[in-house]
Amino acid sequence: MSKQSQITLPRPSFAQLPVDPKGPLGNAWGLWGPNDQLGMLNLLTADNVAAAAKEIKTGVRFSLDWPLTKPSFPSFGRNPCEHKLVNRGGRCVNDDVLNFNTQCSSQWDGFRHYGFQKERRYYNGATQQDLENSEVIGMHCE
Repeated sequence: MSKQSQITLPRPSFAQLPVDPKGPLGNAWGLWGPNDQLGMLNLLTADNVAAAAKEIKTGVRFSLDWPLTKPSFPSFGRNPCEHKLVNRGGRCVNDDVLNFNTQCSSQWDGFRHYGFQKERRYYNGATQQDLENSEVIGMHCE
């Protein structure tokens, strides 16, 4: 984005991190408040998206993802993507049904995927128990 269209919020320099001394080196836990679940995604505001759209000149796009069926054998014992085409009652209507692990192919990571191992904490200090008993920092299906 150009300097004109960039919308910024005050943020500490890297040297001023960690925000939370219980987190990993260079963490920003707490930067957006104690109950934040978005991290830097907080910058993805309607104003910032509109400003970024004004920067488009050619419309050329580059996909950074990978097909859900790749790799054929995902690592660490994860199951590959399953795809079924389900015809709806003999009509000219089909559903695509997908069953896939968010860690195979292009990763659809949430903040609960990989935590700070030393303290056994996830983003903003969430514990494993916090994750198992709530939707905290989860990938919501709303």
